[in-house]
Amino acid sequence: MTEHPTLLWHPKPDGVNSYRETLLPLEPHEYHVIEVHDWWIVIVIVNGEMVYEGAGPVKVYRSPTPF
Repeated sequence: MTEHPTLLWHPKPDGVNSYRETLLPLEPHEYHVIEVHDWWIVIVIVNGEMVYEGAGPVKVYRSPTPF
């Protein structure tokens, strides 16, 4: 069975207009993305665990491609 994983799309720390995708273990709807000015935070809704804090933009989504 193929799986479409959850991905976190975010800027690379050392790149200008360069992004990476990081695999996340939960479903996309289990994360909350918060933007405060130019600072972005991604937390797990159930327990408040922070999985990302830094520059944006950021998005959490289901991969369109299984892997």
